[in-house]
Amino acid sequence: MTLQEKFSNEDTLKQPLHRSKGLLFKRNTEWTDDQQERAKLLFKQFSEIEEAYKYCLRIRKWYEPIRPRYSDRKYKIKEEDLMLITKEGMESKVEEIRNIANFLRSNSTPILRYFYRRESNAKAEALNQNLRRIVSANYGVRNTDFFLYRIALHFS
Repeated sequence: MTLQEKFSNEDTLKQPLHRSKGLLFKRNTEWTDDQQERAKLLFKQFSEIEEAYKYCLRIRKWYEPIRPRYSDRKYKIKEEDLMLITKEGMESKVEEIRNIANFLRSNSTPILRYFYRRESNAKAEALNQNLRRIVSANYGVRNTDFFLYRIALHFS
């Protein structure tokens, strides 16, 4: 298809790409009729976008919490689902999906720890932010011993 040819809804090749960025952030059940038609045309023309969209939906569904809190059995199911999603992503032909799958594989332990124990790295990030604020307020660090002394006083 050339850039000047038009789809059935009078869009040119560039227009569905531009107009579809909003619908790609929604679930397909939330699409309007126009968005459903546009998505059908977009996915027909660009199969990689459809594959990436479906993979994103799968990850989003996996991230939805299950109530009540996780038991060991539910945690194992969640872990197996993540490994399955990762395996499917690694087999994809789309490089971006493989990158996401590789990220999920390499960070699966902290991701699963969040679901099992509700642990995150927020405390470490807050500590890092406080240290940066102290360093910037003192225009850098010249005397390391005095800096460590100030840190000890601040956090004790």
